Amino acid sequence: RTQFTIQSNIVSNLQPNTFQILETLNLSYNKIPPSHLNTLSLLPRLKHLDLESNDLIILPPTLGFLISLESINLGSNQFSSESVIVDPNSIFKSILEIPRLKKCNLTRNKFKAIHLEGIDSQNLNRLVEFDLSFN
Repeated sequence: RTQFTIQSNIVSNLQPNTFQILETLNLSYNKIPPSHLNTLSLLPRLKHLDLESNDLIILPPTLGFLISLESINLGSNQFSSESVIVDPNSIFKSILEIPRLKKCNLTRNKFKAIHLEGIDSQNLNRLVEFDLSFN
């Protein structure tokens, strides 16, 4: 299993085309902007992605391009049910469009509800673990 950890840096720019064989990528405790997440589509083998504590408030409209991803950690970001910048439904929709996703960590954000309006139930049924603790 190919793994790359650049945890606890000040990374704010992604250029993943040099890491196409990665299966695990830990980018926690950085400052990755949401607009750079689309570049992860260049990692076709990526199965585990950790974006904990990146101060994210929004996600790209879909993360469905993460075709092999099985687990994502989005804990301790700034996602909120009361955001005036983004509809909280769009955050859940973006995550649940990941075709092979089994585990999702959204702990320690600012959700006051589970926003599943308009979500395809098949996408939700595929999950084994969906953690919303400490919101």
